[in-house]
Amino acid sequence: IKINAWDAMTGCKVVVNGLDGAQFELKIPAGTQPGSKLRIRDNGLFQLRSDARGSLIVNVMVEIPKLNLTDELEKLIEAAKVFINNE
Repeated sequence: IKINAWDAMTGCKVVVNGLDGAQFELKIPAGTQPGSKLRIRDNGLFQLRSDARGSLIVNVMVEIPKLNLTDELEKLIEAAKVFINNE
C-alpha cells in the first residue's frame, strides 16, 4: 500500500483490499518506515488441505512528494526537521 511521508510519520488508517475482495481497515502506526510489512491475520491464502487461512501481508511504500515550496512552507519544514533531530 502507498502512503505519503506525513502519514508514515504521524500514523493513519487505510483501506486494504483482501484476496477475496473484502476490504479491511488497517492502522498504520506512527513512525512506520518504508518497506515495513504489516499483517492482517486469517485473511491470506488457505493453508494446504485445511480451511485455515494464513495472514495477508501488506507492504508499506512511502511516497515522498515533490513540492514547490513557498518560503513559509520551507521554514516550517526546516523547523520540524530541527525539532525531530533534537528528540
